[in-house]
Amino acid sequence: DAENCACHCGAAMNENCIGACVDPKVVSAFWPHVEHYFAEAVKHGDLPLSELKADLENEKALLWVVLEGREIKAAVITALEPGRNGTAYLLKACGGESMDDWLGLVSMLEDHALSEGCTHMKAIGRLGWEKPLKEYGYEKKRIVLEKQLRLVQ
Repeated sequence: DAENCACHCGAAMNENCIGACVDPKVVSAFWPHVEHYFAEAVKHGDLPLSELKADLENEKALLWVVLEGREIKAAVITALEPGRNGTAYLLKACGGESMDDWLGLVSMLEDHALSEGCTHMKAIGRLGWEKPLKEYGYEKKRIVLEKQLRLVQ
């Protein structure tokens, strides 16, 4: 449960919530408590839930949780993404409830990104993320256009 979330690489707090990185050694045990948050996120993206879980288990990504008391309010998956312009700290998937209570904890992720030598943050998600993240200095850099050619079986 939330009490057993081993802080691995960072933690932060605001007046309502605590954010912490889950130790990769306990991610598998923690997954059932956060999976439902990512189920909604993958409906709108290209990554299947199984791939997100595998990236966590193989330590290619980190799981972060937001706790309010003993209750998990949100979860985020991050990864490093090397590129031409330096390494991005990628917010791969995020889900939760009462976003206004915890979105300010993005500064915790930014601090961790800097400690990993990242040059920039990168969030990929639904259009609805643009407005709340703008308050924290994020801006739209490009768009993705898609066309469904056939149904995936």
